[in-house]
Amino acid sequence: MVGYSHTAGGAPHAFITNPNGAGMRDLGTLGGPFSSANDINDAGQAVGLG
Repeated sequence: MVGYSHTAGGAPHAFITNPNGAGMRDLGTLGGPFSSANDINDAGQAVGLG
C-alpha cells in the first residue's frame, strides 16, 4: 500500500508499507515541501509526486 501521511511537523510525506500492510515507511521528499505516493508500478516502486 502507498499513500501520504502528515509528519509531526505537519508536512505531507509519501509512504509505503510491506505487502501485508504493516511497517509504514516514510519516503521523504525530493527536496520539496511535500510528497505523495499514488500507485505501485510493475517494478514494485512507489510512484507519485514530490
